[in-house]
Amino acid sequence: MSNRQAITDGAATIATAIRVIDPDTDASTATPCADFDLETLVNHALGTTAALARLAAKEGLDPDDPWGSRTEAFDGSWPERLADQLEATAAAWDDDAAWQGSLDLGGGEQPAGSIGEMAFVEVMVHGWDVATAAGRAVSVPDQIGDELLSAVTSSAELGRKMGAYGPEVSVDGAASSFDKALGAAGRDPQWRPAG
Repeated sequence: MSNRQAITDGAATIATAIRVIDPDTDASTATPCADFDLETLVNHALGTTAALARLAAKEGLDPDDPWGSRTEAFDGSWPERLADQLEATAAAWDDDAAWQGSLDLGGGEQPAGSIGEMAFVEVMVHGWDVATAAGRAVSVPDQIGDELLSAVTSSAELGRKMGAYGPEVSVDGAASSFDKALGAAGRDPQWRPAG
């Protein structure tokens, strides 16, 4: 499976789980992403995935808000908006041209393929964070999990230095590739909301 196919199929899987979330879910709900409550995480995911979609289209980042950190979209339609944005980001990366060359992240050029992997990780891990916080199970096919594990593993050291990944969480050797990828990104695959 190619990265292009994995991000497209993975985003569809995550979006399906997110679309059925009750939009009235408490904004202060804890998430597996320890620094973010649900509202903060949804706004973050909407902002970063929109920025990553712009990069795939070879558009520059917004000079005033490059990573969408000022996004405020936690309203009655947020599950649909987030699901749509995750799929739009995947669609933007479902083009060979998106993975070619280099992209300017504002602090220098980076290989487009590395940014594509970052987009894949962002869609899958933050999508899982949101779905899991809202009590929705996500079942990711093994082929997608394998690709995600490869993407997380190749970026883990840098991801931790940048604060994008938490400390690695130990996961049973018999766990799925998706669960191993979550652990490598600093998530506990067994995390569930309280109550």
